[in-house]
Amino acid sequence: MIVLFVVWLVFVALFGYLGFRHWGLRHKDIPYVQMPEYGEPGTGGFQTDITAGDVNQLVKDWVGRFNEYVDGYNRASKQSNTIQAIGYWAASFTAVISAVVTLSPLWGWRA
Repeated sequence: MIVLFVVWLVFVALFGYLGFRHWGLRHKDIPYVQMPEYGEPGTGGFQTDITAGDVNQLVKDWVGRFNEYVDGYNRASKQSNTIQAIGYWAASFTAVISAVVTLSPLWGWRA
């Protein structure tokens, strides 16, 4: 019986740790992509029909779309880590109850 109690305590520690780990991860976000700063038009070493303004607008559009994706990913990650933390804490609580029930005959309790 004592061995089972120790096993349940290991589960309590494991699930409790994983719960706190995911609770902390829910606050970790991917940073935004920053728009690079370009020099003055015409300072490059090559010739092209595409103007710096065209490239600048394309990059701005891409950065905006990518940052929208980052927002969605951060929201989903936060929700996922919150749900996982709650699940691990529920498993930890269940392990505590199971450990008590396992040892209850030794203490003269009836489950």
